[in-house]
Amino acid sequence: MSLSILGQVSGHVTGYVTGQIIVNLKSSIKSLIMSLAKLRLQKQIHQLVFLLQTDQMSMIQGQSHVF
Repeated sequence: MSLSILGQVSGHVTGYVTGQIIVNLKSSIKSLIMSLAKLRLQKQIHQLVFLLQTDQMSMIQGQSHVF
């Protein structure tokens, strides 16, 4: 009798702990994906700014060649 109760309790505890681990993993993965997305976005913005700057420079150089 007491063994089955013990089994039920340990089963509940294991289920709870597993559930908590899964919840924590989900939130960790979510925040990891968010920070990766932010990093990619920042990188793309930097590339865009760089492209715009080099484009402006080439336009200025192109104009100076015209004169």
